[in-house]
This record gives sequence, structure tokens and C-alpha cells, in this order.
Amino acid sequence: MHLWPENRVRIHFRNGEETNRGPLSRARRPQRLAELAAMFRHLRRVLPPAATVVGGSWLYNIEAYRSLYPPEFLASSRVGADEYQFIAHWGQFLDRHGEVRPMMVRTFMDRLARQASAEGLPQCFPYRVLRLESSIYAFYDFYGIR
Repeated sequence: MHLWPENRVRIHFRNGEETNRGPLSRARRPQRLAELAAMFRHLRRVLPPAATVVGGSWLYNIEAYRSLYPPEFLASSRVGADEYQFIAHWGQFLDRHGEVRPMMVRTFMDRLARQASAEGLPQCFPYRVLRLESSIYAFYDFYGIR
């Protein structure tokens, strides 16, 4: 998480687990929700009521990730600008161990081979980066923070 100007909170996801289970597996969902609830309890103490939450990642295309966030936040989802220098685009090509995901690379390369110009590059990615922003109150309600 990063605090941006104008009381905007930017959410980041990083796999800090050493288990064989995926961090977004059904078995790990309660842990992820508990972590997010703890983070938003802290934010409720330090941010003004007008704060907003910002997200931007290809992960918002994955149901296991989406299930961790309030519907109001998810409803704000829009395809982001094509900023190819950031991990928000390229992270989808790595697995949870930082290894290349060959099938994702193959999909990208196959689509890229069919493009006649750079304008088609956004359609080559298996997942587009989604940008989201909503009131922090949606998160307080979703995680039961009073």
C-alpha cells in the first residue's frame, strides 16, 4: 500500500508466502481477507473520511483476486492506459515463484505475430490492466470495520 496525495491509497499485492498453495487459492482467501481488513482498520485511524482507494493491475481480471474487494470498487473498473514499462502489465507473465509462465508468453507472442502495427499491441496481452478507484467507505463496509 502507498499513500498518494489527496488522501488516495494505492493497493499493491505481493506474494509473501512460502507455501506450496497459491496466495489466491480458495484455502488462503480467509488469510487475504484478514490481512486486508487489518490494513483498512489501520487506515481508518490515520486517514480522513474523504479518502479513496486506487488499484491498477491485470490481477483484477482474476475472480480469486476480485473476490477480495468490495463490489463498489470493482464496479469502477476501467481498462488502463497502455503503460508498458510497469509490472502492472508484465507481471502476468510470471508465476508466484517469479518463473516465466510459458503458456502466457506463447499467447502473447502468437497474438503479437498477427499484428501489423504497434496499435495492436494492447490486444496481445492475455489480460489488460484494469484501473479502479472508489471511496474508502466501501472497504470499511465490506470488511466490517465500524
